[in-house]
Amino acid sequence: MEAAVKRYKIKHPVMMDNDYAYWNALDNSYWPAFYLVDKQGNIVRRINGEMHAGTGRADAVDELIQQLLDRS
Repeated sequence: MEAAVKRYKIKHPVMMDNDYAYWNALDNSYWPAFYLVDKQGNIVRRINGEMHAGTGRADAVDELIQQLLDRS
């Protein structure tokens, strides 16, 4: 995995969950799944399914993220 991160110059965090511990802890049933977390560590929104930049769905998530950031 580390070689791929370097090769593709991935800058965002990457996590492996080979034993499904994280998957199960979040009671996940979908892939992909996105979790918006507030500054207190609470999951405030869970979004299931693919997300494509420039779509209404992605724009709505961007707006939710901005709202969370504005709460600082």
